[in-house]
Amino acid sequence: MKKFKGQQFSTLFWYVAASTTLAKFEQHMNEIKKLEPLAYDQLMERDPKTSSKAFFDTDRACDAYENGVSERFNLVIDDARNRPLITMLEEIRIYVMERLCIQKSKGSYWGDLNIYPSIRLKLSKIKELHRFWRVVPSGYQEFELRLGYDSYGVDLGKKTCACRAWQLTGYPCVHVYVSISNLNKDPEDYVSPWFTTIMFCSAYMYTIKPFNGSDVWLDVDYIKPLPPKKRRMPRRPLTKRKRDQIERELKGNKHTVICVTFGIGIEFCTLLFFGIIDWESFV
Repeated sequence: MKKFKGQQFSTLFWYVAASTTLAKFEQHMNEIKKLEPLAYDQLMERDPKTSSKAFFDTDRACDAYENGVSERFNLVIDDARNRPLITMLEEIRIYVMERLCIQKSKGSYWGDLNIYPSIRLKLSKIKELHRFWRVVPSGYQEFELRLGYDSYGVDLGKKTCACRAWQLTGYPCVHVYVSISNLNKDPEDYVSPWFTTIMFCSAYMYTIKPFNGSDVWLDVDYIKPLPPKKRRMPRRPLTKRKRDQIERELKGNKHTVICVTFGIGIEFCTLLFFGIIDWESFV
């Protein structure tokens, strides 16, 4: 898709990826189709089920559609990957061991917080938008949220919202936030258990034990491992000059006194070439 450039294409592509419902997905895909039919065909050939939130499962509490986690990890170990194998693994082990300890300590500092600070920050941003929506009660813990011509149904009992953002992310969207506020309840109580402080600490409860250095290792009678044999790496073949027949017949000392003095090989000695000196006098 790199050949389809421009801000308009880029914006529409990200809209397609961020669409949480099939209706929004089809709407943005049709906009791309009107702009460039070839781009639409290529997107459909790549199976959009793996690149759009509209097709994601709703029981994961994760709506990430980028590979930021792997890119971040590869960036951290970039220097280690240039080291020999054992050194590389040792540096990665130290990094992971240190990170597990830091994350575990971070969770202990949160104290009485029920959810991650990052989730609380997202809820505070959603709170700034909830005043624009109108709440229409429909039944027990059921509401219809309206803003202009847009409307979404919310069922707090089933923990569902028509926009599917709540089911995908695991924390209340703006529609759910407004519904919860209408009941004078705490939105943090409707956050997925995956984002609780207890779950965070449980994820980092295991640690990597420290290793001793080679100076305290015991000698064993096993055969010591040898490094792999050196082999010639693939490269372009060397181009060698074809020697003349007389050069191939010459053996033994291939330098005259004049050649040695000036650092010139016998095949390049101009004195011999023009017959100024005789080769037999130096044999």
